[in-house]
Amino acid sequence: MRRFYLSTILSLLVSSLLWFAAKEWNVSFLFDNPLTSLVQLSALLGATTFFQTFVFSSRLPFFESALPLDQAHRIHRVLGSISAAGIILHVTSLLLTTAPFSYGLTLYLTPGRNISYNAGIFAFYLFLLLIISTLYLKLPYHIWNSIHQATSFVIVFATIHIFTISSDISEFLPLRFWFMFIASAGIFAWLYRLFIYPLTAFRHHYIVTDVHTQQDITTITLTTVKNPLRATPGQFAFFQFEDKTLGQEIHPFTLLENHEKTLRIAVKASGDFTKKLANLSTSSRVSVAGPHGNFGTEMLTASKALFMVAGGIGITPFYHVLTIQQKKALPAGSRLLHITTKRDDQLRPVLEKATIQLQLPYTYHSTEESGKFSLTHYFSSFQAKELHQYLYFLCGPQSLIHETKNILLKSGVPASQIHYEEFAFNDSLISGKFRLHHVISPTLLALLAVILWLFALKQ
Repeated sequence: MRRFYLSTILSLLVSSLLWFAAKEWNVSFLFDNPLTSLVQLSALLGATTFFQTFVFSSRLPFFESALPLDQAHRIHRVLGSISAAGIILHVTSLLLTTAPFSYGLTLYLTPGRNISYNAGIFAFYLFLLLIISTLYLKLPYHIWNSIHQATSFVIVFATIHIFTISSDISEFLPLRFWFMFIASAGIFAWLYRLFIYPLTAFRHHYIVTDVHTQQDITTITLTTVKNPLRATPGQFAFFQFEDKTLGQEIHPFTLLENHEKTLRIAVKASGDFTKKLANLSTSSRVSVAGPHGNFGTEMLTASKALFMVAGGIGITPFYHVLTIQQKKALPAGSRLLHITTKRDDQLRPVLEKATIQLQLPYTYHSTEESGKFSLTHYFSSFQAKELHQYLYFLCGPQSLIHETKNILLKSGVPASQIHYEEFAFNDSLISGKFRLHHVISPTLLALLAVILWLFALKQ
């Protein structure tokens, strides 16, 4: 994943250097025109990362082997926050350059007759809607996803604005060609995700043959109708159920089992959609896209002992790996830690049998029965040297993944030995989890509001 972050840094550097070249390498321009420099640089850097967010979220086949989908989502969230910061700074600094203040509000925030300005205004408002719905509002997934898809059309208005407005891009050919390249890549990725991916990805067709719910876990068995999914243990896929109670929503689930004619998934009831799955009708048709991820492959090809840490329904990739490995040996010294909120009487009995056959130490903890589990206390029972001997595979809630990762890093375990998969499609502040990209955009929004208020008072 580092090389993809490096590509982003290089892209930002190229945009900055070409902008500086457009100024004929005049260093004094930065100091003589600080506000103008901020207006232009924030726009260029924000636009650079903006187009890249579409590339990294495109699900192009190239990225599947080079960049697993969960990592692509992480990069997408970071780039989205950076582009939001750049675009908000761009608009804020534009308003600061105008006097009187009311003229700036009319020119830059109110649609008029200028097509270039209108495109920029519409792009800005769509972008704000995307930021607010993602960071500030705790929306049901299907509503958030619909807003996210609708606001993706911001790329159209942004492109029109960038290439029709009078700027260094229109006057300096190297900079123009560079932005034509990154904009073309972003637009192609957007069109692929919007039109081509839905037509080509959901080519595996199944029918629901069994639905079993126990406590808050629903296991669903699907039987092949056409083109069975070929997947390795630990992979996940996107499922679209043709059922009146579920609508046409698309959701990712890790495969619990995958055979030639059937596959099973296990879903925890954690939202409106997942709760409805308990009432899924047998004979409902299902379209499947995938498979995605290489989490299981990394485990099955590991040379070191595995330390698997699962939280709740995060046990599914380990379940798949361990059940097919019952007659094979995992690397010596491997172990499994499994933490659930409620007692798991559905998957745990199979896991216990598998771990016994594999002679794999299995630690199970139910917080409902035994109280809160302390990861810090658990890992402190191992010596530092012992912790360094494992390859760690983590799957479960973000809180568990990040707490475990921090404990291991503080114990001196190299980051290269820690593997995990996580998804947070609606990465909201309301979740209560601190992330840097949660703070960047809200801080700038607050800064914008304060600056506008102060300038309004001076008018």
